[in-house]
Amino acid sequence: MSYKDPFRTIVSVAITVIIFSILLKKASLGQVYATVGSADLKLIFLVLLVALFNGFFISSIRWKLILKVMGCHLPHKEAFFIKVGSAPIIGAVPLKIGEISRILYLKKINGIDHESSVFSIFAEYMLNLFTMLFFMSLCLIFVFIKALVSLPGDQPALVLCFVKFKILFSENKWIMTFKKRLLKCFENENIFKNKKIILFSLLFGFLELVCFYFLSKAINVDLPFSEVFFYLPIIILLSSIPLTFLGLGMREGLVILLFQKYASAGRLLALGILYSFVEHIFPTLIGLGFTSIFINKIINRDKGK
Repeated sequence: MSYKDPFRTIVSVAITVIIFSILLKKASLGQVYATVGSADLKLIFLVLLVALFNGFFISSIRWKLILKVMGCHLPHKEAFFIKVGSAPIIGAVPLKIGEISRILYLKKINGIDHESSVFSIFAEYMLNLFTMLFFMSLCLIFVFIKALVSLPGDQPALVLCFVKFKILFSENKWIMTFKKRLLKCFENENIFKNKKIILFSLLFGFLELVCFYFLSKAINVDLPFSEVFFYLPIIILLSSIPLTFLGLGMREGLVILLFQKYASAGRLLALGILYSFVEHIFPTLIGLGFTSIFINKIINRDKGK
């Protein structure tokens, strides 16, 4: 880890603190406490279980299937362990650099080449993006069929840009070899056509939408499910931009901004905090119990060589 990594972490935490300080000026902290205090704890606990099942079990099955289509066989038990053990690393290190831990594990423990590992992780992010766009499109179609006068909110315009990246003028043999092998992975279109992978991707995205919806019910914030279908994907995508720690602050701010007509800022801030806790903070805390084992397996394999 270079000196830049701790600096980036400090910057992301600082940005998170600044955003929360701004949010707390607009929202009543007392109302946040009151909202959480009067919440349906049984429903929140149920949502928490579903979120853990979705974040670790469903996502690990999909990742295993992606690797299988690529010709890389990984037992589901190990895929699950990697997902759980790497979660705190991915969450703590900014700019998704923590994903390197998964790549190292697959290479050192399972002998899976870096190119396949990188593409499998890239495919996960792309499938998440396509799934969120699918649910947003589904919502727009639903609104159109119902012949509503206007779209939810202020009719946000969606612009889809597809950018092709290419490394130019590189004479480094390692980089050239890496490029060729990675491009071969893109030739395998079966990943994005595999019915099981698509099914688990849709299930993964749907359960996250459902979890948010029932969290709003748990604190008596009445949100139309159609608007959750439309706006939550925007929140998920924008809060995935690695600017703040675990997306905190960004996520809560977007919840307040996009659902402001349905509840006060204090209640929406409480909803955003609960959502962050259920989907990101708690899974990261669970993963801490496995991270040391995860790291030690990588280190010990190096020592054993």
